Amino acid sequence: MDWINELKREVAARGLGQVARELNVSKTTISLCLSGKYQASTDKIRDRVTVIYAEGGIDCPVLGTITPMACADSRDKANKIGLKAGNPESLKLYVFCLKCGLNGN
Repeated sequence: MDWINELKREVAARGLGQVARELNVSKTTISLCLSGKYQASTDKIRDRVTVIYAEGGIDCPVLGTITPMACADSRDKANKIGLKAGNPESLKLYVFCLKCGLNGN
């Protein structure tokens, strides 16, 4: 798969802001990648694009197979709640989100 073309298709279909949120990177990073001007390694971004968009869903160890938007929403919620989570499911999600390669780590 040509990940740049996949990224272009996703941005055209859903918008720069949503794709950046799903990939957990800035809109500027996406723009620079698409224009070929991104100075750092694109390996992590390529890997995220491949996992999130090419494989038909994200295999979350806590929530099962979910959409990119559901992943971004869950990641945001887990990061807001953090260790203050009152239920085991939320705490488990927070712990797994911290370790997830799609979370920018």
